[in-house]
Amino acid sequence: MSELEVEMERKPFDRWLGPYSPARGIQHGLRFHAGQLGVWSSTATHKEFWTVQRNASVDRLTRAVVQTWGGGRLLFLPNGYIIKPLPGGEDERGKRVVVATFSGELVLEDSDGVEFNFAEPWNPSPGAEWGGPSTLGLECVLESDGSLRCDWYHPDEFGRMSDSCYIAGPSAARARSFKTARPGEASGRVHITPNGYVTTNHQVRRGVWETRFLCFVDPNDLEDWSHWVE
Repeated sequence: MSELEVEMERKPFDRWLGPYSPARGIQHGLRFHAGQLGVWSSTATHKEFWTVQRNASVDRLTRAVVQTWGGGRLLFLPNGYIIKPLPGGEDERGKRVVVATFSGELVLEDSDGVEFNFAEPWNPSPGAEWGGPSTLGLECVLESDGSLRCDWYHPDEFGRMSDSCYIAGPSAARARSFKTARPGEASGRVHITPNGYVTTNHQVRRGVWETRFLCFVDPNDLEDWSHWVE
């Protein structure tokens, strides 16, 4: 693959009605901190902010989002869309827009400058401990047959509308990888990271969780999601 390239959409941004997962807390997922885009990553001893490797197109995205909304969260979908949940206000609450598209490799840098590449982090086996942040990506459910289902809602004129779709169909290999990563379980919550790696959080003992690698879903194999753009 190649360096991350971000192409901004034109204003007014189109509304996004498709697959989406909300943040689980104010330090969840890709977001802006001190003017930089990145993600909070926790270890057993501390928490630090890993930044997205900068280039001209990432800087353009940063300027656009900070100038328009002051920052907040972004969701990089595996199909290449960058989604911005709107921050509030009576007419915006719960709505999302497509602010940009991306291609190439998403690379994070920790406080020491060590890189984590979401396109090629390493060559793990199912169940291996994931070396990157645990909250990044589109949240889905991996079902017992290995299919990946995303459930979400969006506001409409009557309150809110629930939606659901399958990101990927049944797969015996994915089903086996889930059982390897989470012994004794056949279905549960996973994240599809921006370049297609699938991870899951597993409770190894009371109050202690590990993020584990499951498998890879090729973004090029995903269906066209343009019909979710309004």
